[in-house]
Amino acid sequence: MKKKSIAIIGTAIIVSNPVVQPAVVLAEQTLVSDQKETNNTGDTLESNLKTDNLNSEQSSDQTVGSQETEAITDEKETVSSTSDEKDKDYDAAEENLTEEESEKEDKEKASKVEKSALQTDGIKVGISAPTKFQTYTDPVSGVKPTELTVALAVSISQAGVEGATIEVPYGFTPDQSNPTFENFTMTDAIFSFVDPGTPSEDSIVESYEEKLDEQKLIIHLKETTTTVETLNLRFKYNETYDAKIPADQIIWESLKAVTFDSDKTEIDSTAGMNIVSSARDGFSVSMERFDPTDEKYTSGPINTRGYLFNKFNQYSLLDTTTEDINQMWVQVPIGSSMNSVYTNIFGTDGKTSADNSDIPEGYIRYSTKMKDDSSSFPVWAYAGDVNDNRRMIDAAFTPPAGLSEGDKFNITLGMTYRKVNGKITTITDSREYIKSDLQEWNLYNPGTNSTGGFNEAMVMIGDPSSVSLAMNTGYSYIHNQTTKNIGKKPIRNTKKTLFQDETVSSKINYGSVVVVGLIDTNDSEAIQGHYRTKVVVKNAKTKTTRTTDGGSGTTKIDVALPSLNENEFISEIIVVPMGTDGNTEGELPSKNGFRINYSAKNWDSDTWPDGTKIAKDEVTRATTYWTFDYDDEKDGKTPTATTKQSNTGTIYYAPAYTTDAYVTFASSDATDRKPGETVHYDILGYNTSKAVGDWTNPEIRVSIPKQLELKNPEAYKDYKDLVTGDNYPDSVKVTLVSSDEKFNYYKFEAIGSAKKNGNKPTFSIPLEFKVVSGTKVGKYDVSYATASNNIPSFAQMRSTNNLSDSVAKSFGFDNSVRNSYTAAGGHTPLTVVYATKLNGGTSGRKASSEDWSNITNFAVEKGGSPQMKAAIQNTGNTNFSSVRLYDILPSSNDGRGSTGNVSFSGLESVDGATVYYTTKAVSELPNYESNLQEWDAAKISSYGFTTTKPSNVSDVTAIFIDFGSKVVAPNNSLDTVMNFLIPNADN
Repeated sequence: MKKKSIAIIGTAIIVSNPVVQPAVVLAEQTLVSDQKETNNTGDTLESNLKTDNLNSEQSSDQTVGSQETEAITDEKETVSSTSDEKDKDYDAAEENLTEEESEKEDKEKASKVEKSALQTDGIKVGISAPTKFQTYTDPVSGVKPTELTVALAVSISQAGVEGATIEVPYGFTPDQSNPTFENFTMTDAIFSFVDPGTPSEDSIVESYEEKLDEQKLIIHLKETTTTVETLNLRFKYNETYDAKIPADQIIWESLKAVTFDSDKTEIDSTAGMNIVSSARDGFSVSMERFDPTDEKYTSGPINTRGYLFNKFNQYSLLDTTTEDINQMWVQVPIGSSMNSVYTNIFGTDGKTSADNSDIPEGYIRYSTKMKDDSSSFPVWAYAGDVNDNRRMIDAAFTPPAGLSEGDKFNITLGMTYRKVNGKITTITDSREYIKSDLQEWNLYNPGTNSTGGFNEAMVMIGDPSSVSLAMNTGYSYIHNQTTKNIGKKPIRNTKKTLFQDETVSSKINYGSVVVVGLIDTNDSEAIQGHYRTKVVVKNAKTKTTRTTDGGSGTTKIDVALPSLNENEFISEIIVVPMGTDGNTEGELPSKNGFRINYSAKNWDSDTWPDGTKIAKDEVTRATTYWTFDYDDEKDGKTPTATTKQSNTGTIYYAPAYTTDAYVTFASSDATDRKPGETVHYDILGYNTSKAVGDWTNPEIRVSIPKQLELKNPEAYKDYKDLVTGDNYPDSVKVTLVSSDEKFNYYKFEAIGSAKKNGNKPTFSIPLEFKVVSGTKVGKYDVSYATASNNIPSFAQMRSTNNLSDSVAKSFGFDNSVRNSYTAAGGHTPLTVVYATKLNGGTSGRKASSEDWSNITNFAVEKGGSPQMKAAIQNTGNTNFSSVRLYDILPSSNDGRGSTGNVSFSGLESVDGATVYYTTKAVSELPNYESNLQEWDAAKISSYGFTTTKPSNVSDVTAIFIDFGSKVVAPNNSLDTVMNFLIPNADN
């Protein structure tokens, strides 16, 4: 049996900068790193990590030993670079230890025991989690609550510690004795820990232990090595709490991480943070003044419009077990009389302060029970929006008699309710009034021009019988959108003129125009006024005009519209108040008002009045506005001619297949992902209530961040019809349109029709992605998703071609082609958490002509030139920098048990770093416990290191390499190649 000579190659590698103090020990390398995150996006853990001990890491000892083998001849040498992290000696080598070596080993083991006590800064933990969390299923998109991710950035600067633990207290189990959860009726835990399974071999974690009786998670660490690792803990949301968490409710109280040593002594703790629900309390109340329009009350009834809103009701549900608490109510001065609208809703059985101390003295409150349905909120899913439920109350009350001038009073509309697991809440809105004398001169002129509802005024192109909804310049006399005289004196020199926009070709072809005269029916002294109308006709080509009489009257005038000649259109509708006698031109009497209602129809020809062809495959807008002229005499000033202009009204001329289509790109699990994980997205297509027809053959394009890799991009995807419930597998074609530095632009083509579906999605296309390896921490937005189609054309109510030319080109569109697409933002971003991992590895080869191998025991011929490569591999998603490498070269005097004659012959690759050499005896050099971050110029010099390479490199006993600002990016490595020589003699 022949004894084999062994060279043990040990390397210490330090990576340092001023952010986080991570470290990794693998094989023969101690890698101590300080994490530097260069990505400017996304939340980081840095603020949670103290920096007072960032430079205190210890490197672990390298294992040395010898071994016997019968397989090696005199002509072969074996170079070994294996190490044992736990100081277990090879049995064969142990047999050959001298008494002196055994004594030395005992001392090293004793030293190990002494330093195993955990120092205060030996393990530092930073914690990061979202401050808000979705606790409901979105009723529109169907996006459910994701898993909650709690990221622990663990930085270990002390090696050799056993039995250390990190504890995360569970502050998410409701307990009414805790003020945070005092309103909860449910007592189940809000979250549950998702067991990640057996930790990976190179993880710092030995095991995860849940102690539910103690409400905490215990993370047991392996014997420590200087390292850094981010532990992403995941917690599943308890679905029984879906929509049963009130808005802004704390759902995890004082989330923190506490570090303990093996004796269960607390060493360190992060500050506690609270996580709250992102649910919205959509209950709200609003009240508007109708008549009077301001706070000055003169006499008669007071008309108001009140709204009781129950929006986002599926975000946090009303507690149906508390019917006596859930009420809507109105409160007025005692002695007021209520009209039938109020009494039909709230009844006649009022309560005063004698019944309820919350009611002010002198007031009476009428109330009714409130339910979370259309019986309490008759306008349910307003305009198709499932998140908008409301009750509108146009009603009147008359204050008690006997009020003196200057007396103040108010009307209050309110709701009192309790959400599931919430507190009793009361919300109100009030309007105060002051008993006043009627003002001498007072014009109310809000400037309205609309349909008065959600639906648009639209004419169907090609349908001769199509007439639009009516546009209105006001409503009833008491309405706060009506032009009216609410003073004593008449308003003089008044005129309202309805215009068309003459800067464009498209014009309204009026179907009807009606003028309605209005009067304050509550004022017995008010006298109905008269009105006269005129119609101005204009030739769009010659610009000549002619004026016709539209008729006169009091309460209603159907304006006579003249026949139009070629190229003519009605440019103006003029309404002139004529006083109470019908002869006083321009006089609007006291307590009188008026409005204009008008509609539009198709043109008989296929052209606009100026001869421009009417597009039959797109939506064209024709707009109007009106002006009101009058003499302003407010507050007794000299009459001043004044004009006020209204807002713009729009009539749409549209094909019968016009859509109101858009797309969202939504995900329930795109938050807090790690590289390599699967993320699910849904393309959600909408065709809202404003659409006329179906969205035929939907085509969607999405700018998908390159950090998301589409799985099976060549495969057809499923199409789910959310209106009918039908599923069409493998029916959506996928094409990669283009790519740039940030995005892949994909096109998804479906065959079929997407029907109108209010504000809910009409179809979905589910997709699967993988987070690309090495993706850095941050938020990655999906910038736009476009909606379009190609049969027969894309006629849209929404704006089209609404991207810049360059962005549109990336999507494959040309903005010069009209109505190509509609783009929308507001999509679910991908957020990536820390997956910090820095690995060290050693590989070897017998000669430079051979491949590198992780098997580092191999035979080498005498005279051979083996090579060793020390590699720092960044397998996480954060950048590391400031790498330093210290290597005691193998020799029979290295104190690690190396035998034989192996000569260092130089470095082949150092990646542009600064290399220092020393020829000092190994006994005079520091071991691998030395903190390389503390090696300043003086210390480097004291160890004999110099950048001057010795003439005989075989005299070099150790090398020190400083890589400076060189960054180890994700999926990259820093390699150092060392050359050795096996002499022919003495082996």
